[in-house]
Amino acid sequence: MASYKTVRGFNIQTLSSDPSNLEAGDVWYNSTSNDLKAYGAVAGAWASSPNMPAGHGLSAQIGTTTAGIVIAGTFPPDQYTNTTIEWNGSSWTAGGTITRSPASGTSGQLGFGTQTTATIAGGHQSTPLVSFPTLVEEYNGTSWTAVNAMTNGRNDGSAAGTNAAGLVFCGTTPGGTGTTTEEYDGTNWTAGGAINAGRPRTMGTSCGTQTAALCIGGESGPDTAVEEYNGTGWTEVTNVPTSSWNGGCAGIQTEALSFGGGPAPSATGATFSYNGSTWSAESAMATGRNYIGALGTGTSAMMCGGGYPFTGPTKLLVEEWTSGDSVVTFTDS
Repeated sequence: MASYKTVRGFNIQTLSSDPSNLEAGDVWYNSTSNDLKAYGAVAGAWASSPNMPAGHGLSAQIGTTTAGIVIAGTFPPDQYTNTTIEWNGSSWTAGGTITRSPASGTSGQLGFGTQTTATIAGGHQSTPLVSFPTLVEEYNGTSWTAVNAMTNGRNDGSAAGTNAAGLVFCGTTPGGTGTTTEEYDGTNWTAGGAINAGRPRTMGTSCGTQTAALCIGGESGPDTAVEEYNGTGWTEVTNVPTSSWNGGCAGIQTEALSFGGGPAPSATGATFSYNGSTWSAESAMATGRNYIGALGTGTSAMMCGGGYPFTGPTKLLVEEWTSGDSVVTFTDS
């Protein structure tokens, strides 16, 4: 077998602490901890995380695994809620309530942005009954404010981007299954390119930016179809291996994670990573579910609640995904 020096061009270094600016394949000996360590790819996995304080299904989920929010949705016993809860990487706290009343609330709304600069649009609303509200609200980390409405009301659709450069698409619209796309510049809404295959429900199965978005699966016919947006038009790309009916998605066009979904009342925990051209099977979630949202990136994602029926116990459950390059400590076992 070739030595490390032959392969890498130098001997294994002895260091008093782990180095910075690591590259895949680096190996070193930490003299302080007396450990031989390396840096490289590690298989991804799901792990349980603290439950949400209250169940949420069909909710908008925005942000990262250390600064995220879950907004509104259905709430046991199958009622709407207008609450927001915030995640700091270790615990949940109450955030501001959306402008709609507790009795009205919303579900199936489209959300994008960050924990402190978030936008939600559309959704269902119960009191008064509005199936396709055009209402848009923005969050500053403390409170929600109504802003300029969308052109077309829609629910159960998808979104991507930031609150200064956002995108909404698909979902159910007054005219039926939405193929339309709208772009948001932080103030106004304008029409974008139409998606090739309209999907009545996509919800959490989208990610990316306004000029590089990804739409995965959806309900009914195109439940494995995948399309990419370049800021002007949509292009069909490689299908996800199994149905992503109302599942979750996190990341960007070239590094995404798709998980969960499936026709109600069944659900899957299947997880797939995407590198911009091909899909790879990954470790499944512990609890398969659908009607979920997602937040985070393709290597550090989080899914919260969801599940069918909407009063089920899965609405409290949270799982986190971690993958990518990391430091590995060698042992003698």
